[in-house]
Amino acid sequence: MVVVFVGVALLAVLLGLVLGRVVRRQNRMGPVDGAGREWINVEDVTGPAITLAALLLAFMLVQTYSSFQRAEEHAATEAATVLTEHQSTDLLAEPQRSAVRGDLVCYARAVVALEWPAMADGGSDESTTYWEEQVRAQLAAAADQDTARLSVSGLVDLEAARSTSRRERIAEVEPAVPGALSWLIELTALSALVLMGVFTWHLRPLVRGILVGTVVVLVVMVVVGVRELDTPFSGFVALEPSAMRATLAEIDAPAAPLPCDPTGVPVPA
Repeated sequence: MVVVFVGVALLAVLLGLVLGRVVRRQNRMGPVDGAGREWINVEDVTGPAITLAALLLAFMLVQTYSSFQRAEEHAATEAATVLTEHQSTDLLAEPQRSAVRGDLVCYARAVVALEWPAMADGGSDESTTYWEEQVRAQLAAAADQDTARLSVSGLVDLEAARSTSRRERIAEVEPAVPGALSWLIELTALSALVLMGVFTWHLRPLVRGILVGTVVVLVVMVVVGVRELDTPFSGFVALEPSAMRATLAEIDAPAAPLPCDPTGVPVPA
């Protein structure tokens, strides 16, 4: 999509230059008529259009950057909660203690190896959901023991916080700016580029080239940046599961065999 926009932006500039050449032929005396009066005030045409395009692009940039930051925060909170939850299993009795620890390790592995690539494609991972359900089942089993109810209540709160962070992380896969609005804003920016090409016809070629070229580069940079930030789990600036990897580095040392492979996929018992 970025390549498409760059191509369309270049076509918009070319259209503006062609129209500007037509205007120049019809006004050989420059931006004034025979009586020396300016036939059009260029700033009255290009100024509002460029200002509107800049404001709309700034709105998109703020929205997408906020979404990018939220995705990063949710991923970090989730990883920290998994670590705390794993450490808190010391309060549980066996066999739930070992079971919950193993399920949390498998969950973290699945997030890193499976769910992150799935989010890059706009989805989530079933194996991650499976380990999430296994943790809840083990906590429910531990709660059935009267002596464990007090210790389980804290773990249930942590599990709820972890689940919420995961849901919010996955929710950031959706675009922060609706598609129709995004295209409307980008069309406004393209219209401003056309106007720049048309109503700078009276400038010297070098000055005109620098002016139009600078505006084109700025618009393309902002649009490319917005599109990259709007997909926080893919692209050139994609978030990495570094927080969850750090959690795995602290907890991925079980004494017993785990019920999953290194990527978090469940293995037969």
